[in-house]
Amino acid sequence: MTLKDVIWEWQQAASSVLVAVGQRFINKVMEEVLTKFQPGILPHYFVLQTFANLSVSNVFGMVPFLNSILGTMLPMLGMAKQDHMKSVFCYGTSWGGDVGKGLLSLEKEGGWVGLGVPSHPKHPRIL
Repeated sequence: MTLKDVIWEWQQAASSVLVAVGQRFINKVMEEVLTKFQPGILPHYFVLQTFANLSVSNVFGMVPFLNSILGTMLPMLGMAKQDHMKSVFCYGTSWGGDVGKGLLSLEKEGGWVGLGVPSHPKHPRIL
């Protein structure tokens, strides 16, 4: 993918629509976006950008998808040659850890109690 393949205004708008819809219908959005995210094929810039923004806007909804997204993304890091792809891969790999940290801090603050999520004092479980 070259920089010419990225039409920033349109694709940013489409990504923002997916993020907005994903706040309520995360499974449907992820079902469609994951079809554009295949192992061994460098994903489009805005596919990764959409994953990252979805994880910020719908933390709990994205948790079930983290293993598959990061497991597919990490082997492809060496394929990113252009600077804009390198930057979105960095952004995309950093949010996975941020989501985990946010969920753990929520549990420490007692936020899980109201959500009915079981946990063990020594081994917190994020479902």
